[in-house]
Amino acid sequence: MSNIQRKKLVCFLGEIINNEMKPTATGFFISIKDFNFIATSKHVVFNNKTSSLIDEKLHFFTVSKIAGQTYTKSISAIKKLGNVNWIFHSNKDVDIAIMPVNIEWSKADLLRVPMEQFVGIDKLLELDDLYYLSYQPGIIEKNKVDPIIRTGSISKINKDKTFFIDGFAFPGNSGSPVFFKKRYFKSDNPPLPGSLIGIIGSHITYQDVAISSQTKRPRIIFEENTGLSKVWSVDFLKEIIKSTEFSNQLEKVKKLNSPKK
Repeated sequence: MSNIQRKKLVCFLGEIINNEMKPTATGFFISIKDFNFIATSKHVVFNNKTSSLIDEKLHFFTVSKIAGQTYTKSISAIKKLGNVNWIFHSNKDVDIAIMPVNIEWSKADLLRVPMEQFVGIDKLLELDDLYYLSYQPGIIEKNKVDPIIRTGSISKINKDKTFFIDGFAFPGNSGSPVFFKKRYFKSDNPPLPGSLIGIIGSHITYQDVAISSQTKRPRIIFEENTGLSKVWSVDFLKEIIKSTEFSNQLEKVKKLNSPKK
């Protein structure tokens, strides 16, 4: 898959202000049982502290087949048209959200990741190389969807089925798909390059405290990006797909839409 094709897997999420897209996060498309879903980080669309959705003004933006244009859809319109909603993991702390979406294939020029390319954490090893595609604030052309491609490696596989990567993430990168790239040492049945292995949740920070020389008390706390990022493995996505809520949403989609083009 070329870099141009890879970039068609990703969408930007944000608002439209003064007829311009103002992205704030990243999403991507997956194909499940011949139907299309958008995936992103849960915190992009839901506030855990208030237990409320925050997607009223949210749109997704992706590549259009019409030259010079961007394919745009309102999340509210998607939900209203299909009577669908975001599907979360049963563990409220899992930072993944997916929702069925109807794509106008005559206008949208996008690609989806099929379930056959999902690779669980049991197939991953520390030091595996990876790449991820993201919206990056400060690097964007007006009304154009052109994600950046970052590379990194798995630094630590955690017991809770998350993993840390040696790769920077910043605000805007939340929801980015993470793909397997390469394994440098021999092993049995390594994942295929381009397999989906997780979703960027957030960067990992550390705090440096400035102490007053007179009072010996903390005066300022500096929070720094460690260069490590937390990734939610595909295992969580698979668990969402097995849930009752997913089955209920899928039945609604089946009644309203035909399978993929």
